[in-house]
Amino acid sequence: MVKVVFREAQPLDFDKVAKLVTDADELYVISPKSHFPWTAEQVANIAQTREFNTVAIDKDSQIIIGYANMYNVTDKTAYIGNVIVHDEYRNQQIGEQLMQYMMAICQDKQVTPHVSVFNHNTGALRFYHRLGFVPFAMQEREFHQNKIMLIHCQYLENSKG
Repeated sequence: MVKVVFREAQPLDFDKVAKLVTDADELYVISPKSHFPWTAEQVANIAQTREFNTVAIDKDSQIIIGYANMYNVTDKTAYIGNVIVHDEYRNQQIGEQLMQYMMAICQDKQVTPHVSVFNHNTGALRFYHRLGFVPFAMQEREFHQNKIMLIHCQYLENSKG
């Protein structure tokens, strides 16, 4: 099992974070306003408007294998966003560890974690459901000239799937 450490993302990390995204469709579900290929400059611009910019690092190889941050942080809620795991490290519970780390920050701040997921991203919807996130609102968006829904979910302690 991969040993993961987490730390605050630094500007020198942004190029490696950008390389975690391998195609335009993946980038859209992570950062809809960004343009493929994702660049260090785009990540830096996002990081300036976000809080708790976090990288997940493979402890042995020191490779950045994941990234997440928070936005719309208030005294009651925080949205965890831009969640991505290196494609070679997926299905190894890295995403779960990253989310647990981000959710622990929310717990320390005494805010309820939220996520927003596009309806066609069923893998992420199932993942967040397993962690205890439940839908509470939807918003219509457009993707490749098709109407899709952005599903807003909040963490409920007793709702783990």
